[in-house]
Amino acid sequence: MPSAGEKTGNGPYICLKCGQVVFDNDTNTIPPCPSCDHTEYRKF
Repeated sequence: MPSAGEKTGNGPYICLKCGQVVFDNDTNTIPPCPSCDHTEYRKF
């Protein structure tokens, strides 16, 4: 399960708390969820 700050591959990720879809940024890391600040995701 990817977490915020981890280096990830390309693609969308979905927040496990609120369902917000988040894309990895230009450094290939996932930011905290912009909707709820949760940090755990699953690959969408």
